[in-house]
Amino acid sequence: MRPFITAGIDTTIGAISASVLGLAESGDWEKLTENRDLAPQAFEEAVRWSSPIQSVFRTTACDVEIGGNLIPKKSKVLMMMGAANRDPRKFESPDKYILGRKTSGHLGFGSGIHTCAGQMMARVEGEALLRVLSRRVKSISLESDPEFELSNTTRVLKAAKVTVVAF
Repeated sequence: MRPFITAGIDTTIGAISASVLGLAESGDWEKLTENRDLAPQAFEEAVRWSSPIQSVFRTTACDVEIGGNLIPKKSKVLMMMGAANRDPRKFESPDKYILGRKTSGHLGFGSGIHTCAGQMMARVEGEALLRVLSRRVKSISLESDPEFELSNTTRVLKAAKVTVVAF
């Protein structure tokens, strides 16, 4: 049980803060206040756009050929989910947070047998918080460039100066 509780704390915080940041930067906060049913899409786009887990190592189970290069069995491979989620072949204008974007196929929660076991809990928490905030906060505007924690594997907001106007 402990891994479920501790594993998702920083990443869920990262995804929630990315949701607020993305909505503030894009100017889409008002859309969310007008239609709270957009909360799931707002959260999912934040996970794609910010990718709280940027990279993980995996070990190949067999020889694999990628792009004409052979990766032998039992090789360590660095998976760059943050980069994959910004692939312009998959997502149009990938560096922009776009509320309403079809995020199907993003790797923010991993995939296959290594998919995030707590992703449903993260989604419930993120969507609930966005719904509550959208009832109480009329607008959020970014007043400074955001600062992120220094890390090779995670992307978590450290600080951002914002102006919040309540209803």
